[in-house]
Amino acid sequence: MILKIYQFLTVLLSPVVDIYMIIRLIKGKEDKKRINERFGYSSVKRPSGDIIWFQCASVGESNSAMPLMEKIMEKYNNNVTILITTGTKTSAEIISKKLEGKKNIIHQYTPIDKFFVINRFLKFWKPKVLITIESEIWPNMISLSHKHCEKVMIVNAKMSEKSFKRWGMFPNFEKSIYNSIDICYPQSEDDQRRLIMLGVQNTIFLGNLKFNVQKLSVNSEYLEKFKKEIGKRKVVLCASNHSNESEVILNLFNNLKNNYPDLIFILALRHSSKSDEIFNFFTSKNKVVKRKSLNENIDLNTDFYMYDEMGNMGALYEFSNIVLMCGSLVDGIGGHTPVEPAKHSCAILTGPYIRNNKSLFRELKKNNACIISSNNIVEDLHSNIVRLMDNKDEVVSMQKNALVVCEKFSHVANDVAKSIVFNLE
Repeated sequence: MILKIYQFLTVLLSPVVDIYMIIRLIKGKEDKKRINERFGYSSVKRPSGDIIWFQCASVGESNSAMPLMEKIMEKYNNNVTILITTGTKTSAEIISKKLEGKKNIIHQYTPIDKFFVINRFLKFWKPKVLITIESEIWPNMISLSHKHCEKVMIVNAKMSEKSFKRWGMFPNFEKSIYNSIDICYPQSEDDQRRLIMLGVQNTIFLGNLKFNVQKLSVNSEYLEKFKKEIGKRKVVLCASNHSNESEVILNLFNNLKNNYPDLIFILALRHSSKSDEIFNFFTSKNKVVKRKSLNENIDLNTDFYMYDEMGNMGALYEFSNIVLMCGSLVDGIGGHTPVEPAKHSCAILTGPYIRNNKSLFRELKKNNACIISSNNIVEDLHSNIVRLMDNKDEVVSMQKNALVVCEKFSHVANDVAKSIVFNLE
């Protein structure tokens, strides 16, 4: 009954949702050329044959899905088409680059979870199966796909204690949604336990898929230029930093500068659209900032080097021994996956706000491959970075341990792909 009410409300409130999407479009948060995809209209012709639909929330999920897609394509001898949907412009840009030269893989934006939009999407694409990768549970998407597809699967599913309690407030609604999931691959045993309690009957724990993300390619020319400009200076790479973390980063930099006068921070921005805002913040604090987007060179006076483009993160990880994973320095973001720096054998630090990737950081920490700071963020990060910079053996140990953890879960993509194909035959 509650599901019917939800579906009715998505129809009733459709004009409000449309206005919200128009506002996002005006703010540049939606792709003007492809906005129709958000309303279930395809921008490409549907290919013949079976389609396997992967729904991914954003960049991290789409990256972890890539190895799984390739394994499934291999097992089907490339006789299926992969349809991958994501909801952000950044993920679309990254995926488009990764799909260059790849056949049988199509990207579309995630359709809004309105009853008629999802219906329109499903009737056009006619997917054989829906596979969501650590994505939000969209009621219309899940329930309608259960009717249109052979199977609905959730891969790398997570269910935090907070989300579990929230779903528990609506037991009938929760039951109608989770009964529509045919197979669930949780990312941890804790997640598996909570999902079973919510009514997901068929759960198979095979490990965390995110550790199967491929190592990023390294632009050797850019890497060599970078090495030459940095020289022997002390370096901290702040990966995927957000604009509202700038104050914390500035305070950390100032504290460390007292220890290391030649210190430089690399700011690898999560959203390049925020580059002007972040640049203005640091320059207003009398810091010397150079920007990759303007092809500015690093000199001895540079305090911050802003990598405000996409495509060379592999080189930055390859260069950097110490990486601070951002998105974790203020509450509300939830942290970003540490797997990419782990694959490049970096010593990883993070702030305490990591709920979106808690199981990944917990696995790394358990194996002494990362350091998670307390709520006293600046002081904690300062002491840990000083310890690492003055202790090369500990850095080397953390680097090796990170690779060991990644190798430990290297089988997951293949195991999940085998299980998916088995359950579709």
